[in-house]
This record gives sequence, structure tokens and C-alpha cells, in this order.
Amino acid sequence: MKIIDLSHPLDNTTPVYPGDEPPVITQESTMEKQGYSEKHLSFCIHAGTHLDVPAHMIHGGKTIDSFDISSFTGRACCIDISRLSYDTIDISTLSPYKEIIERTDFVILHSGWHMYSWSDSYFTGYPVLSHDAAEWLTGFSLKGIGIDMISIDSVGTTDYRNHKIFLTET
Repeated sequence: MKIIDLSHPLDNTTPVYPGDEPPVITQESTMEKQGYSEKHLSFCIHAGTHLDVPAHMIHGGKTIDSFDISSFTGRACCIDISRLSYDTIDISTLSPYKEIIERTDFVILHSGWHMYSWSDSYFTGYPVLSHDAAEWLTGFSLKGIGIDMISIDSVGTTDYRNHKIFLTET
């Protein structure tokens, strides 16, 4: 199996969810002064490319260290939604891919929104799954859903319903 790293670089300019502290990366030691190189990293675990696990939103949910590494690899399909002219991804958008989704472990939704990552536009107006579409996706034996937006829910939500739909363990 070919494994494709979808990570973006993490640096001091990496966009973070509104209200979160940005990453701080400092050079602590250098080869010239100390004889070795070492950096200090300080960042919220939801900075940049990351994954959510149940403990992120569900009290008593599984933490990342309780998953086997095989939970994070597998077959994926990429659904290109970049040509949508609306901001809600509903079941009718995803249902043509039903047979492909049934044969994969991960669904990656490619909206093209990552192109706004380092601008204020990144945090508003991105496409979001309808709650019905999120529920529909949980009917498959998926290990995860990948997106190129800042969140699986709209920024400013207070109920984080899509997060809870995907992260509630059955």
C-alpha cells in the first residue's frame, strides 16, 4: 500500500482555529554554540494538519494513545467538491460515490479551501457537511473523514454537532 502524507508544514505562521494560540517554534540550541541542534515547540494539538479523536469532544472518549497505529492507515477515496456553488455538502453530493465509499477506509473531501489557509478567508464561508450527510457517512465502516477546511463544523458553532456525530463511539 502506498501511504501519502497529507500534512502541511508546521511553523510560526500555521493557521489555527479562531481563539487558539498560534504555534511558537524557537531555536533553543545550535551546532555552533552547544554542539547540537534543538528546537522548542509550543502549540495547540489542533494546529495545522491534525486529527480529532473522541476525547476531543466526548467526555471519557478514547484518546489518541489508545488507538492502534493501523487506525490511521488504509484505503482512501478523494471526493472533489471544489466545484460546489453552495456551502453545504449534502447526501445528494456524496451519494454518487456510495460504492467507492463502501470499499474504502477514509473519505477525503477536497474542497480546494486549503488554498485560503494563510488568509482570513480560511475561517468563513467554507463548505460544511449537513448533519444528515455526516450521519449518512457514519453508516459506512470508515476509519475517518478528511477535510481541507479549518473544521468539520462551521466556525462559531456552539454545539459541534458534526464533531459529535463522527466522534461518538458506538
